[in-house]
Amino acid sequence: MPTDTPANRWPLWLLGLALLTFLAGGLIPGALRAAIEQRLHLPFAVPPVAHFLLSGAMAAGLRWCRPCWPLAVVLMVVLTIGGLAELAQVWVPGRQPSWGDLGLDVAGALAGLVAAASARRLGAFIAR
Repeated sequence: MPTDTPANRWPLWLLGLALLTFLAGGLIPGALRAAIEQRLHLPFAVPPVAHFLLSGAMAAGLRWCRPCWPLAVVLMVVLTIGGLAELAQVWVPGRQPSWGDLGLDVAGALAGLVAAASARRLGAFIAR
């Protein structure tokens, strides 16, 4: 089976989109972020959900694209990205780093790894 097919590239697109969204969303100034959240009229706070989902998408994409990497390496890559994004908020007006956000990154990354493993097993089961 060829390795460079659209079916094998979608995790890279997911990973890139999640990374871009994560970094862009994390560096929006506080006043602009509050205005966007108010305009969306969502019944939940966007930042916690975004941290969880985007970290999960990054972990799942990395695990899918690099299955030989140990789980700890995938977790460290995602947490390094999350940690750097939190540190960068020191220089963004109206933003501040949060340990809670980093905790949501950990939870999301773990959920993403579980989702990637489940998807691989389901794919192997269906292919039988």
